[in-house]
Amino acid sequence: MLAVIAAMRNEAETLLSQAHPLRESTLCGKPVFEGSAFGTPFALILAGIGKANAAAAAMLAVSALKADALLNFGLAGALSPQTEIASIFRITRAVQYDFDLSEVNGTPVGTLDEYDTPYVPLADGESAFPKGTLATGDRFSDSFADLPLLHALGADVRDMEGAAVAHVASFSGVPLYAYKAVSDRVGTGSVHEYEQRRDQALHALAAQMHIFLRKQAMENGFKIASFQKDHDRLQPGFYFSTLQKGVATFDLRFKKPNAGDFLAQAALHSIEHMLATALRAGPFAAHILYFGPMGCRTGFYLLTEGMTCREALAAVNGAIADAMQMERVPGAEKRECGNYLEHDLAGAKAELAAYSALLAALPDEAVAHEEERLSAEVNQ
Repeated sequence: MLAVIAAMRNEAETLLSQAHPLRESTLCGKPVFEGSAFGTPFALILAGIGKANAAAAAMLAVSALKADALLNFGLAGALSPQTEIASIFRITRAVQYDFDLSEVNGTPVGTLDEYDTPYVPLADGESAFPKGTLATGDRFSDSFADLPLLHALGADVRDMEGAAVAHVASFSGVPLYAYKAVSDRVGTGSVHEYEQRRDQALHALAAQMHIFLRKQAMENGFKIASFQKDHDRLQPGFYFSTLQKGVATFDLRFKKPNAGDFLAQAALHSIEHMLATALRAGPFAAHILYFGPMGCRTGFYLLTEGMTCREALAAVNGAIADAMQMERVPGAEKRECGNYLEHDLAGAKAELAAYSALLAALPDEAVAHEEERLSAEVNQ
């Protein structure tokens, strides 16, 4: 799972406003939002401001949510007045510039006790953005007092959370990707500029969010929803799968996965033609968007709009009944089909009869469970 750490609600909204569906809960008092954006599932923890909040949220992400990758984004102050407002840095190293054990062990400022360098490395993010070093401290300051230290550390931007997240990610062995949008610049009246320009920086984050998520998802084994099902436990049946932009996907599982029994290619091809025709000619035709086979040859997908689970099941049962009366496979002429020689009407009917019997034996509570899952998604 990709876990996202955001400090403030306006920063979080740059992602949440583009996500669907969203489930909100709390974890140790911190709001958690689960959803998907740009095809990438995530859980976002609204951490709150400051290093302690950030570290706590990162620990929750790793320990409670079992995150295998972390993403941190937000606003930051640039340490050069020439840096453009709303420019975005990909953070490749971070330092806690207000951490100081120099009088105890002589290490440079920012060096954590278990480190021999001030810097905590991050995973390298999307190369479309320039690399940056992030300095984190528990203060929002318009003072020049810290500048000599920050410049000595080679910092490009500073915030109040990022290095704490990086610290947790480092000792947990979980990759962290971080992006910071410039909301203010040293030497320009940072507090005033922040108040005037933060919306511009937030807009920049929102506009690039698809790139942030895509990069992390692809590098950390992103799996689409159907790949996240436990196919070792999946049994033949009828299931609600996903709801995206009002389109419900149903899983018509004819065969148990990886059990050695698969739909023969010719029979599968004929079932596709037969049920696709019957569904679009049936009473629910206006709600049918797509019907097609799974590549693994264990079943089919049905995509609908504006249907309940029970209605979708009724549509499938009605279509099977109509298909069983067919004396030929529809659309199986050479001019109609790209592989017209590979059809098996008898084999298709045998598989449909077996699946129909399976549907008839489904316990009502199983159907009710799928209905509840769909309803929960609709009501998000």
